[in-house]
Amino acid sequence: MTITTSTNTVSSELVAALEDVWTAIQTQHPDTPEVIITFGAGAMKGGLKLGHFAPEAWQQGTHRTHELFVGGEGLQRGAAEVLATLLHEAAHAAANARKIADTSRGGRYHNSNFRIIGEEFGLSLTQDKTIGWSNTTLAKSTADTYTDQIAALETAITIYRRSGRPGDDDENPIVGGASPKKSGNGNACRCECGRTIRVAPSTLAKAPIICGLCMTAFQTKEN
Repeated sequence: MTITTSTNTVSSELVAALEDVWTAIQTQHPDTPEVIITFGAGAMKGGLKLGHFAPEAWQQGTHRTHELFVGGEGLQRGAAEVLATLLHEAAHAAANARKIADTSRGGRYHNSNFRIIGEEFGLSLTQDKTIGWSNTTLAKSTADTYTDQIAALETAITIYRRSGRPGDDDENPIVGGASPKKSGNGNACRCECGRTIRVAPSTLAKAPIICGLCMTAFQTKEN
């Protein structure tokens, strides 16, 4: 089902804006391959997927095309952060085109090859002992390069996917597939890299809380 306003289809405008950003990335980095862009639920057990690059995930006849997935929950972070996600995945796409191994551990750990390509694509990367060179921010000079694309994304991103499931409410939310458990000072929540915070149930229900180190959502800890 598409979400519509009186004058346009919101989801179509969003996909079009994402496609335009990808085209701009290809202009800057010609070995970035074509992709089919999809978006949907990014919430998963243990964290929040902001995006992924899946080689040759789609097939039409004998032709195969790569997939760029954008997590719907991550759209609420804003245009510059979404651009950083697309550049992160474009770096993976370029590594695939160059036949360079940029990850290990099933794609979870980002090695020094990814750091080199990510910096080439205009990202600032920091290292984490668990996930490697995966922590991504947009360099100031890169934001200047993609000024028009950031502005277009700001216009197009009028929706984002809620972290809960349809029918949830603030009194009984479900975040990332787990029912929050009550605690004296709020719910005890943990991100993928192991940091822990306590959050009031009503706050947790409103939107994902993203760890600045591993860029995954804090999830309610299982007993």
